[in-house]
Amino acid sequence: MVNAIRRRVLAGVVWFAAAYLAGAPALADTIAIIGTGRVAAALGPKFAGLGHDVVYGSREPGRSDVRDLVRATGSSASAATPEEAASGADIVVLAVPGTAVASVVEGLGNLTGKIIIDPTNATRSAPDGLVEHDGQVGQLLDKL
Repeated sequence: MVNAIRRRVLAGVVWFAAAYLAGAPALADTIAIIGTGRVAAALGPKFAGLGHDVVYGSREPGRSDVRDLVRATGSSASAATPEEAASGADIVVLAVPGTAVASVVEGLGNLTGKIIIDPTNATRSAPDGLVEHDGQVGQLLDKL
């Protein structure tokens, strides 16, 4: 049940982000996707297909699986460190585990004026069994 809800939420985020960016390419030519896992692999090629440059932020941008992801995304894709990726982007997508967002965001440098998309999964279970955010990520992003 929780996994089905997570899939629906992620699908909604992907749809919303793609629809928004399809209508506003002049506003956001470069999108940094911080992370190189499943969420990044789902979003990056879609953004590139809409004509945007995609820069994956990875702790190890030269790793073979990161190079494979860049290659699969297309000629407008590249990889850099997370801070380098974010610094040159108009939009920053946080495609990392929810528990890592706070430390990752703190390492991205100045995000002033950038659009931040946070499709991370919740980080704790509530008493009713549902999964919820602990509020730290929202508080951190509110400071930007």
